[in-house]
Amino acid sequence: MANEFKDYKGKICIMKVLKELGYAYEPTKGKTQPSFILKDMHGHETDRVYIKRPTDNERAYWWRRTGGVDREFGDIIDLVKANLHSFSAAAGARNETDALNRVLADLANMPIDPKAALAEFIKSQGQKEAKPFHIGRYERTLGSVETAMKFLKERAIDPEIVGLFINSIECIHDSESNYSYKNLAFPYTKAGTIYRPDAPENITGYEIRGFKGFKSKAEGTDSSRNCWQAYLGKDENPVIEKIHFAESALDLMAYVQIRKSNIDFDKTLFVSVGGTFADDQMKNLLKSFPLAMPVLHFDNDINGVMYDCRTACLIAEKSLSLSKSGDNLNFTVGKRAFTLPIDGFTYGKFRDAAGIRPRLQVEKAPSLYKDWNDILIEAMKARKNTQKADANARMEVRYGINKEGKLQDLPKDYDEEPPSRGFRR
Repeated sequence: MANEFKDYKGKICIMKVLKELGYAYEPTKGKTQPSFILKDMHGHETDRVYIKRPTDNERAYWWRRTGGVDREFGDIIDLVKANLHSFSAAAGARNETDALNRVLADLANMPIDPKAALAEFIKSQGQKEAKPFHIGRYERTLGSVETAMKFLKERAIDPEIVGLFINSIECIHDSESNYSYKNLAFPYTKAGTIYRPDAPENITGYEIRGFKGFKSKAEGTDSSRNCWQAYLGKDENPVIEKIHFAESALDLMAYVQIRKSNIDFDKTLFVSVGGTFADDQMKNLLKSFPLAMPVLHFDNDINGVMYDCRTACLIAEKSLSLSKSGDNLNFTVGKRAFTLPIDGFTYGKFRDAAGIRPRLQVEKAPSLYKDWNDILIEAMKARKNTQKADANARMEVRYGINKEGKLQDLPKDYDEEPPSRGFRR
C-alpha cells in the first residue's frame, strides 16, 4: 500500500490540492517557495504553508513554521492524510487507509500541470510573476569604506573590518523602484563561485541592507542555489580549508571583528545564506570545496540550531525529517528515530541522539546573544551608557547638577561659576 501511495506523488499537484482545501496564494511572500494562506470566516489568517519545488510534483513538499521550530513539513500524501475529512471521496471508506487511497485516486484522475497551476494562482491574484534577477536594472558602484560605514556604524562594525570586506560589497540603486537613494548590497553568486568585482556577469542576486534596519533581497534572487561568498585572502587560486557560514553578511563581519587573530584569511571563505538555509546551496558549496571544514555561526535560536542539524545530516549523507508535538521535537535521521525536548535543544544533543559525527564545527555566539553582531551592538550600548554616566558625573562635580538635572548648592571652596540655566546653541 505504501508503494501505491508513493506512485500517486508524481500525478498530483500539491498547489491544486491546497486550493481545494481553501488556501489562497499569497503573492507578497515566498517568491522561490510560493506561500499559501488559509483564513477563517472573519478574514483572519489561520494557517500559512510554503511549497518547495512547486513545479515538480514528484519532489514537491509543503512546510510551515510552528512555534519557532524551523519547519514542520510533508509531501502530498501527508497533506491529504491530514485533511481527509475535507474530501468527499473519503465518505463511506472502511478505514483511514481506504479513505486515503480513495482520495488520492480521485485527485490523480484530474492531472494538473504544476507550472500551469502556479500561473493560475498568480493570475487569480492579479499579480505579475516575479521577474528573474537582471543586473542591468541596478546602478552599481563598488563599495567604499566611507560609504559602507554610513550603514554599518550603527551595527558597531569597525572601519578596519569593513576595509577587509570592501571588495565583496557594492552600493546599488534599483532603477525600477520609486526611491532615489542607494543601499548597501552583498552580491550573490552561484554556490561555489567566489564573487570578484571584475566579473559582474557572475552576480545572480543581492542581499540588501539599508538604514534603520532595512533588509531585503533583489527581485529574482534565488537563495536556494546562490549566496554571498567573500574571500579576503591574497591568493589568486586559493585552497579553501575553512568555510565560515552565517545567516547574514553582517554576522560574519562581526565574527571577524571579534576573532580576527584566529583566522587565516588566505585559506578561508565566508558565506552568508541570507537567512534562508537550502540543501542544494550547502551541497554545492561542500562539493566545490571538498577539503574545507564547515564552521557554522548560525543564530542562537531554534532555527539556527536546526540549520546546524541539517548541515550535519547533509555531510553524513543521512535523511532528516522533523515534526513537533507539544514541547518536543520528533526526529528521524536515516533509520533512527528519537525525540528531544525543545527546552535546551542543542546541536550537541541532536548529534549524540542521531549517532552521527560529521566533519563539522559549530561556533555560536555566547548563549546570552542571538548572534555575533549582537555582541558588538551590546558592547557599543554599554560604552555609550558608560560615557553618558561619566559625563553626568563630571557635570555634577563641575557644575553642581544633580541626577535630576537640577542645580544644587556647590561646595564653598568651589571657585568656578556655575553655568546659566539656559542652553547654549
